[in-house]
Amino acid sequence: MWWSSSTYDERLTNWFDLRNDISNLDLETALNKVNSWWFDVPFVNKHLHPQDVQNWPSPWEMLADNLYCDLARGLGMMYTLMATNIAEVEEMAIIYADNEYFLAINNMTYILNYSVSSITPENLTGLESSYVIVTSKDDAIKKKIGK
Repeated sequence: MWWSSSTYDERLTNWFDLRNDISNLDLETALNKVNSWWFDVPFVNKHLHPQDVQNWPSPWEMLADNLYCDLARGLGMMYTLMATNIAEVEEMAIIYADNEYFLAINNMTYILNYSVSSITPENLTGLESSYVIVTSKDDAIKKKIGK
């Protein structure tokens, strides 16, 4: 998708299509598709502050702003999976490790927002010293997605 020249309505439609596309896929295929889709967004160095969760944008505001740092990209992935209600996704957390933000799924069985081509943590270092920024169970995040 050509994000920089797309309109808000086009981005919203594409996000809707992504959620529909992954809703009936097996877990790994769905996670790979979400990871790949969000790696295609325009990247900026810093946009969200990790300690300002209350002021983070909703997914619709993110799509309108069209600005994505690695934290915002991981948050977009989390929002997508929350909005899709994939039963096999039991827990999600945005974690900070090795100076980057990742989306850990099901107790780090899967790591999104690390590599466009991988959702498994086998080559990822620094996870032992990672810490959680926010989880999908946090009220502030659930409010943003209407849960």
